[in-house]
Amino acid sequence: MGAQARPELPAARGFERVVICEEEPARLKRAKAENPGVGLAESFADILGDPGIVAVALATPVATHHPMALAALKAGKHVLVEKPLATRYVDARELLDAAAAARRTLMVDHTFIYHRPSRRSARLSKRETSAGSIISTRRASTSAFSSTT
Repeated sequence: MGAQARPELPAARGFERVVICEEEPARLKRAKAENPGVGLAESFADILGDPGIVAVALATPVATHHPMALAALKAGKHVLVEKPLATRYVDARELLDAAAAARRTLMVDHTFIYHRPSRRSARLSKRETSAGSIISTRRASTSAFSSTT
């Protein structure tokens, strides 16, 4: 994950170690200052090659989601990708197939939880539609990452 690390990750239960990967030196320096006690890596290849890292969370530009998630799955890592998983159906399908082949978890995180237009859309979706009424919506937050494989 890049320098825009999620603040709850270091405190999350089940993590033995959290590492932020950032290839831009200035952003890596900022990440270090803002996240004391968190490990740092200068390249994604270092993350993929580290057998002590069992899962990665990708908070990167959308165009990088597919290649980075695929590389992580092929390296035997569980993967959490910020939405969207991929920009094309065939890329998303390839990631799903790679996760199944590697017997690894692939998850997509919803990034717009506090995004005003998304909240408005959720309210509007509860209204009557041509398909019928949506009775309720809910959000669940879970973590499939653990310190054991």
